[in-house]
Amino acid sequence: MMKRILQQKGITTGILVPVVFLMVSSFFSGCDIFGTAVDERAPRLSIIRPFDETLVSGKNVLIAVSAEALGEGNWISFVNINVNGVLAGEAISDGTNFKLRINTFDYPDGLYRVEAIAFDRYQARGISAPVLMTINNESDGPGPIMSITDPTENDEVSGVTRIVARTDVGEPFVTRVDLLIDGVPVLTETDPIGGNTFIFDYDVASLGLGEHILEVKACSGPTVFRISESVSVTIRIDDGGVLGSPGSIRWKTPGIQGDVDGAPAVGFNNDIYIGTTEGES
Repeated sequence: MMKRILQQKGITTGILVPVVFLMVSSFFSGCDIFGTAVDERAPRLSIIRPFDETLVSGKNVLIAVSAEALGEGNWISFVNINVNGVLAGEAISDGTNFKLRINTFDYPDGLYRVEAIAFDRYQARGISAPVLMTINNESDGPGPIMSITDPTENDEVSGVTRIVARTDVGEPFVTRVDLLIDGVPVLTETDPIGGNTFIFDYDVASLGLGEHILEVKACSGPTVFRISESVSVTIRIDDGGVLGSPGSIRWKTPGIQGDVDGAPAVGFNNDIYIGTTEGES
């Protein structure tokens, strides 16, 4: 009787079992019983530089993002950076984080909202918490020209690093100098040495390994300034060694004044000390 009813409805018992089996198989494949499960969890990511509510300037502002894909065998496909909801570019992995440099002269001065969007291999999307940054590039006049003289382009640095900047001859009197690393001010100096030279001692270990860009922002008034040409350096692991090759000289104190009145001396750390009539070395 049952077989006759099924036949009247166009269904035979011969195909009933396979249909049920295919439905069950399809149902359990998402549970990784008959197939590989797809991890649909969104990637985790956060903007680690710049910090929230940071003042930035210049052509070399670094946006660094930490991103993690969830699930075994998963990875981050790409990370985009949005500024005020508009794509600024794709961040590139350095093996640890994803990084993008932006030229803030492309944006008017003001407050901006920065977000990172990451996609994994399954196209699951994750969005970072936003970071606010304020761009300040517009000066009320031509500021003083200043150059970084140490370290020099492509130098390797580690630990507490001395950065030396000098005002060009004939430039206006400098009242304040901000040291910018990757477009963010990290130290400020108002007292020069030797008249036109400013020095900064900064522990670069907090920046992370790899390439970083140094600039100085020299001010001759509260709203009058100029950003120097950039110097790219590479931060390496501080293994306690001495930077430079044997016989090379790295000035630790610029602007030596007076007459040299004694023989140079070499310290235990391989620094060279020179006495002068002004008592500087």
